[in-house]
Amino acid sequence: ISKIKKIFALSFCGIALFLTIVALVIFINNNNIKKRYLKVEAEVVRLSYSYDSDTTDQVFVKFECEINGEMYKTDFTNVENAPSSCYEGEIITIYVNPITKKAVCVSSMGPFICLGIGLIFLLIGLVFAITLIKSSRKRKFYMRYGDQIWAKIVSYEEIYSTTYNNRHPQKLICEYTGDFCDEIHKFISDPVLLSDPNEVVGSLVLVYVIKQTNMQDYYVDCDNIKKDIWLFLILERVFFFQIKNDCDIIITIGGWEYELSRGNKKYL
Repeated sequence: ISKIKKIFALSFCGIALFLTIVALVIFINNNNIKKRYLKVEAEVVRLSYSYDSDTTDQVFVKFECEINGEMYKTDFTNVENAPSSCYEGEIITIYVNPITKKAVCVSSMGPFICLGIGLIFLLIGLVFAITLIKSSRKRKFYMRYGDQIWAKIVSYEEIYSTTYNNRHPQKLICEYTGDFCDEIHKFISDPVLLSDPNEVVGSLVLVYVIKQTNMQDYYVDCDNIKKDIWLFLILERVFFFQIKNDCDIIITIGGWEYELSRGNKKYL
C-alpha cells in the first residue's frame, strides 16, 4: 500500500504542477495579448454550433476601430476563444491584432480555474504524502525503541471501505505466546495489500513492541514478511527436524540465530 500511496502522491502533485504551469502560460499569454492588441467592443452577429451538439462552435462579430491612424471596419469576422455563452446582439470585448486583424477573446478566469483545480490535486497529493511520512516515522520509532518478537499470523480482515487497484486491503491478525506459554498477545497490522492473504496465514511476522506498555503499543512489520517466512521454513525443515534434543547447538545463517533447544528464533 505504501508504494501505491507514493505513486498517488507523486501523480497528484505532478498534475498540480502541470496545471500551475498551464495557468502561468495562460496568464502570460493573456497579458501579452492585452499589451500588443487593440481592445475593441464588438457586436455578435452570428453563432455557429457544433454538428452533434448545441455547443457554440464559432462566434462572428462586427466592429470598427482605428488601426495605425486609419479606421478599420468589418461586418463579419470570426473571434477565437469566444465564450460559448454569448448570444446574437451581445456586445463583447475582443482584442484585435493590428497586423493580421485577427480577433480574439481573453478569458481572465482561465488561469484561476487551472490554479483552483491544481490546488485540489495538490491537497490530495499532500494527504497521501503526509500519511506516508507518518507511517515511515512510526516504523522508524518502533524499530529504534521497540523489542523484536515473532508473532504468528492466524487470520486477516478485509477492509471493504477501501479499494486499491480493484482490490480490498487487509489487516493481518497475529498472535504471540509469552515466554512461559501462559499468555497470548494479539496484534493487528496496518492495512496491507496482498494478492492472496491466505498464503501468509500460519506464517511468522516481525513485531516491534514496547514491553513497558504490556505489549499494547506495537508495530507489525509487514514489509518483508515473505522473505522472513521462507527463511524460517528453511531453518525448520533443514535443521530442526533432523537434530533433536541437542540443547547446546545454535545455528547461525546470514545473521539469523536459531537455538534448537527451545525453538527460539531471533535476529542478531
